[in-house]
Amino acid sequence: SQERKASISWFILCIFLMFCSCGIGLFQKIHQASNYKLELKGFLTTAFIVVAVVSLIISLIMSRKNAFSVILNQNKKINVKPIITMIIVGVATGVVNRLNLYLAGVIPSAIFFPVVNGGSIILCTIAAFIIFKEKLQKLQWIGLIVGVVALAFLCFRF
Repeated sequence: SQERKASISWFILCIFLMFCSCGIGLFQKIHQASNYKLELKGFLTTAFIVVAVVSLIISLIMSRKNAFSVILNQNKKINVKPIITMIIVGVATGVVNRLNLYLAGVIPSAIFFPVVNGGSIILCTIAAFIIFKEKLQKLQWIGLIVGVVALAFLCFRF
């Protein structure tokens, strides 16, 4: 694999995505603190439609190739695997966001946000270790253990 240094545009994109990711949780918390907290399906449907349209527009703008090149193979026939993958990922994302939206209203923010955000990183690391047989270095193991302990301490009341 080629090693490349991070560019300024990559860094700006990462910062932008960090704020977008934070925005999801904030909107969920604001929604659950409102009078409309029982309208989970409507909120999520609206959010997913907006995200789908924005994603489609961005992909069409950023794509140098035909926007449908992933779906159509060289023979201009429909490639089913990416479509099935998109559907599975979309359904899984919807289920997770519905659960998160509900939990944002019933769990204190000081516990909910660190567990949701930190927990996903820890679970991804564990999945990479188990599924993809990734080898963790000593500092990575220490980071994983410190993260788990830090999340556990959030649940204690002193």
